Amino acid sequence: MRALHIHRSRSAASPDQAKVLNNLAPVRVESGAPEEAEKLYREALGIRDASPDGYNPDSLPAIEGLSMLLRKSERYAEAEKLDSIAIGIRVKHTLAEEQGR
Repeated sequence: MRALHIHRSRSAASPDQAKVLNNLAPVRVESGAPEEAEKLYREALGIRDASPDGYNPDSLPAIEGLSMLLRKSERYAEAEKLDSIAIGIRVKHTLAEEQGR
């Protein structure tokens, strides 16, 4: 939590801050605070969504982590929406890489 506090105090939301949030979320799950983990995942996704390129492959760990957390909470419909977003990101970027070859 201290690293997150430092990032928040030094600058506006950034990809680095999203990484810190995403890395902290599984720790909060393991320590028995899944509600806090969900907030962290969602904040990380909000930062990525606000970036000019929107969701990108860097968003996948947060999307997949949140999806897994939602499944554990039996919130399957929400998890499936995230899984669809993850698949879309993978397809989009795979096609882009193939076209660039």
